[in-house]
Amino acid sequence: LLGLAFSVSAVSAASNHTINTQNPATMVYSSPEMSLPTLSGELMEEILSVEAAFESDDVKEACERLLDGMSKEDQEIAAQTSYTYWVASITRKECLSPEVQRRMALKEVWRHYIGEGKDHDKALQSLNGSIEHRKKYKINLLRACCFTDFPYENEEDAELARNYKEKVLQDFSKQTIVLRGRDNDDRPIVLARGRMSSGTEVEAFVLARLFITERAIAAAEVLSRGKNGKIVAILDYSGYSSRNAPTFAAIKQIVVVLQGKYPERLKRLVVLEPPFWARSAYNVIYPFLQQDTREKFMMVTGMEARRKALSDLVSLEQISSEILPDGKLTTPTDVQKFVDEVPFHGLYDEAINIESGDKST
Repeated sequence: LLGLAFSVSAVSAASNHTINTQNPATMVYSSPEMSLPTLSGELMEEILSVEAAFESDDVKEACERLLDGMSKEDQEIAAQTSYTYWVASITRKECLSPEVQRRMALKEVWRHYIGEGKDHDKALQSLNGSIEHRKKYKINLLRACCFTDFPYENEEDAELARNYKEKVLQDFSKQTIVLRGRDNDDRPIVLARGRMSSGTEVEAFVLARLFITERAIAAAEVLSRGKNGKIVAILDYSGYSSRNAPTFAAIKQIVVVLQGKYPERLKRLVVLEPPFWARSAYNVIYPFLQQDTREKFMMVTGMEARRKALSDLVSLEQISSEILPDGKLTTPTDVQKFVDEVPFHGLYDEAINIESGDKST
């Protein structure tokens, strides 16, 4: 699902950024660059105390069996899928304990278990694939690439992080993808516009989508204070040109990379002005989708239909004027600022408006 969406409490003394715990996504800046990832201790402890939403003791026990079958290294990697846990491992190790690690790892195991229909073997395969994915792509370096003073273990990691950032910005220059606004249930909204120029480097295309996926997941965790990890994605095809479409190789690669790696993360995907091929493909697969999956997709054509569809999902105060003319998020999108100045878990407009002195957001 994410492949479809994105393809087509103390703060460390080394940091200059703090967080308003009453509105976790709203950041206050004292520097144009981010030195280290930060969250307030109060917020961090609250998020780390939240368990997975087990629907029964049987489900919890099944997830515990899956976790107990994992190596210690893989349990730690599973725990670090939580952005908050990862930040704590860098800036506030005193917040961590074996109990916290187990709690955060179980949340990741639970997502795979639910995503695979509570099938133990399928969940184990999905979970192992996700762990290997995070090792292969060194996802924590992708998270770290925005921070100027991140304590890399060696120069090789530092160089890889610099390369990651360069590749992300390279693809963002062709297609704007940012976190803008939140839905009516405070889920972050990923806004992806159509690609603006031709030519696609596969590595940059893949890394940019992994980057925005990890940022969206981090934002969802912080906004919900650990209680909800789902996101909303709006893919706007207005002005679409087939000349600028990503290559088949790039699309194939991102589908392979993301398949099964981020289960139970997508709440809703809204495709605006879908081209003929997208609508045709959707109409073909629609009869085979389960009801809960069908409800995640919306194909919308025309401004009136767009306004109606989005009115049930997000308020005008939280929608970009690029999507609806009377949307209240009017700050021009600058992907360089999004990468360099908006906290990894932050929403574009809330962070940028506060930096510029507008406290009304």
